[in-house]
Amino acid sequence: MTEYDDLPAVQGGALAPYSPSQSLAPSPDNWGLAPDVDHITPHSGGGSLQVFGELMPPGTTIQQIEQAIGEIAGLFMSDMSRLGHPAKVINAAIEWYRQAAITPPRHEQKRHKYNFLVKPTRRQIVSAMP
Repeated sequence: MTEYDDLPAVQGGALAPYSPSQSLAPSPDNWGLAPDVDHITPHSGGGSLQVFGELMPPGTTIQQIEQAIGEIAGLFMSDMSRLGHPAKVINAAIEWYRQAAITPPRHEQKRHKYNFLVKPTRRQIVSAMP
């Protein structure tokens, strides 16, 4: 049963009949009962465990995280082995994935001065041609 089952069925794109005795406003008995949410006080995410920089829900254990990563690593190992990749390369990729998952992200410094938003002039384009 869906929320539309109480609407009258109308064929051919016609408008559904409306009885003026029905109110379109929601019933006032539940107005103002929404929970009051405190947006100012900082809240913790429940735990300090992070996977790819995201806090895990409260109650998540390190064993659960290791098990999930182990299952992903097993699937990756079987797929890459089936494709014929060397075990040494597969194991290195799995170890990199494990380290990336449990290491919190760090801020990377900008090492370039590229500005892709500036369009080059016609003279710059012509002078760059061989």
